[in-house]
Amino acid sequence: MSTEDPSRARRLIVPAAVLIAVGLSAVAFRTTRDRTGHVTAARRDTAAYRAEWEAWKSKRAKVLVTPGRPLSYTALAWLHRGRNTIGASARSDVHLAGSGVPATVGTLIRSGDEIRFEPAPGAAVTIDSQPARATILRTDADSLPSQVRVGSAGFRIAKRVDSIGVRAWGAEHPSLRAFKGLSYFPLDQRWRIAGHFTPLPVPRKIAALTESGVAEEYEEVGSVDATVDGTPYKLTAYDGGKKQLFITFADASSGEETYGFRFLRATLDSATNEVVLDFNFAYNPDCAFSKFTTCPLPPPENRIRTKVLAGERPPQNALGDTGIEIGRALSEYRATTLSGTSVQLGGRGGPLTLVNVWATWCTSCKEEMQDLAAIYHDYAPRGVRVVAVSVDAGSETLVRRFVQRESLPFPVVHDQAGTIQRQYHVAGVPTSYLVAADGRLLWQQVGGIHGNLPKVRVELEKALR
Repeated sequence: MSTEDPSRARRLIVPAAVLIAVGLSAVAFRTTRDRTGHVTAARRDTAAYRAEWEAWKSKRAKVLVTPGRPLSYTALAWLHRGRNTIGASARSDVHLAGSGVPATVGTLIRSGDEIRFEPAPGAAVTIDSQPARATILRTDADSLPSQVRVGSAGFRIAKRVDSIGVRAWGAEHPSLRAFKGLSYFPLDQRWRIAGHFTPLPVPRKIAALTESGVAEEYEEVGSVDATVDGTPYKLTAYDGGKKQLFITFADASSGEETYGFRFLRATLDSATNEVVLDFNFAYNPDCAFSKFTTCPLPPPENRIRTKVLAGERPPQNALGDTGIEIGRALSEYRATTLSGTSVQLGGRGGPLTLVNVWATWCTSCKEEMQDLAAIYHDYAPRGVRVVAVSVDAGSETLVRRFVQRESLPFPVVHDQAGTIQRQYHVAGVPTSYLVAADGRLLWQQVGGIHGNLPKVRVELEKALR
């Protein structure tokens, strides 16, 4: 999920809007407990506060449609040691999509964590707007990574804990034109939560797990004590640079009313260690907009048990419709399960099938897996098939470990390329589909089914009549 940020040296890689100051400085740290059970910070002047919020939202939307940001990503390819070819050719080690991109752009030579780029003869390539020559490329671990451009495409080097690769983008990516903007919950000062920061004696580097399965290094600097809905929390905080804390969190709305997890930045009063967690400025990670990302997952202590209905809502599907019309025949989707067997969804001739699209980073997805297991045990004898399709962009190992740990009895597919998301217009996870034997869509649920099993069973009984 990398974007340029002055704190790269500390490996705090956060999405585009993180570069925008949230404007939580110069606040009075008087606190009150409201009727919701939140310990809130002092209220801001309403007009000035709204103007600040509107300006932040506007800047965030503008950044997202900038080439080189998540909506324009076309690839995230990890490099092997030695020589890696890059270009438009399908035979290249790294495929670079875009107009005006030659079959061979050049060669990336990996030696340890150092990447040397050798442009192909005659290729009109630039590095940082200058004609390219053989050189060592700066990575996104540096404050200013090298920007390589050719035709409408560009790329930079993404460095992670134990991986190094190419982040590619296209200036003509359809998502840039199709972007319909962001939506937010209404501004509500009750979500300005007062907190107190307790620093670690010595900040420590950690290898945070990301939604793609690739470890990413962050600098943990301490924790923030805050009360939300009457419950005290001690939230782990990372260094956000510029006297700011960076917090990744999930809550009871994650995967349903909001994305699977979100990010928040907060300005620290270094004299008092007081901080305001203003969830009106909570925003989606880059992986909400592109699968070619590495976004840090919230640690267990950063999972809030109430719904935080503030800040950014899940993004709309930038490439078209969300969902599929009930009664419509689904196109045929073929895949191989983790056990090596073939599975077909849609088309004709299959059994009545409950399909669940999920990911290991999604809290509500994991919560409902045992619900799916219960459905499997109850309905498999009646001819119903349950299939779970993971759309984790990272290693299959994470998916396998989860399936084994949960002892899931039904077939699981790892769709690393996200084919089912494009084919069935999946707007978010979890999403469930009930597909008839003739391939027609009978029912769909965007969001979790956990706690709503009676509704699922009603739909199954209707289909079995």
